[in-house]
Amino acid sequence: MNGLICADRAMELAREYGIGMVGMRNSNHWMRGGAYVLEMARQGFAGIAATNSIAVMPAWGGKDHRIGTNPLIMAIAGESPVLVDCSMSQFSYGQLQNHVLADKELPVVGGYDNEGNLTKDPHIIWENKRVLPMGFWKGSSMSIVLDMMLTAITGGRSVPAITEDQDGEFGVSQFLIAIDLSKTIEKNQFAAEMQRIRDYVLASEPAESGEVSIAGSKIQAFIDKHEKAGGIEIHPDIWSQIQQLTQ
Repeated sequence: MNGLICADRAMELAREYGIGMVGMRNSNHWMRGGAYVLEMARQGFAGIAATNSIAVMPAWGGKDHRIGTNPLIMAIAGESPVLVDCSMSQFSYGQLQNHVLADKELPVVGGYDNEGNLTKDPHIIWENKRVLPMGFWKGSSMSIVLDMMLTAITGGRSVPAITEDQDGEFGVSQFLIAIDLSKTIEKNQFAAEMQRIRDYVLASEPAESGEVSIAGSKIQAFIDKHEKAGGIEIHPDIWSQIQQLTQ
C-alpha cells in the first residue's frame, strides 16, 4: 500500500514539475516493487524505484553477508510498457527458490559452493546463501551505492542498520521517481523512437544458442495471460505452507 500511495504522489508531482520523487523510511518489504513503476508506465510515465534490504549477499571479494540485494526497478511507457525489476544479485532469492523447487540447474553461475567455486547448483546456494552479485564487482558496487543513496535521500535505515539493529527485515528505505514523458518528448516522436530501439535490438544476429529478446518487454502479455487463466501458478509446497498459516 505504501508503494502505491507514493507512486501516485510521485506522478502527481511529475505532472506539475515534470519529475516527482518520493522517499520512504521505516517502510516494509513492498513485495514486487515492479508493480509500482509499471503503474507509472501504464499512465504514460517513466518510473524508477529502489529499496534496500537486510544483508543477504557477500560483497565482492567477501564471504559473509554485508550487502543487500537492493533491487533497482525501471519502467517506461509504450505499447506495451517495458519493465525491468532487477535484484543486485545474479538471481533473486525468489528465482533461486524456484529452481530449487523445480530441481533445475541455474542457466548461468549464481553463487559459490562451500569451497568457494562458482556453481550453477541452486540447492548449494540456497543452503549456504553465498549468492553472486550481478555482474560480479559491478553488482556489488551498485548494491552499496544504492544503499548509500537510499539512506541519504530518505534519512532512513541503511543495510547495516537494518541487519544489526533489528531482529528482522523491516523498517527499510525506499524511493520512487516518476518522469512525465509528455513534458520531455512529443508523442509521435516518442512512439517512433521506442519502436526504433526495439526493432534495432531485435534485428540482432542470434548467437549460437538462444534468441534475442528485450527483458521485460512482454510483461503486459504475461500479466494478461495469468489474469485470463484466473491467477498465477503456485508450487504445491508453497501452497501447503500458505494453508498452514490459516490453521
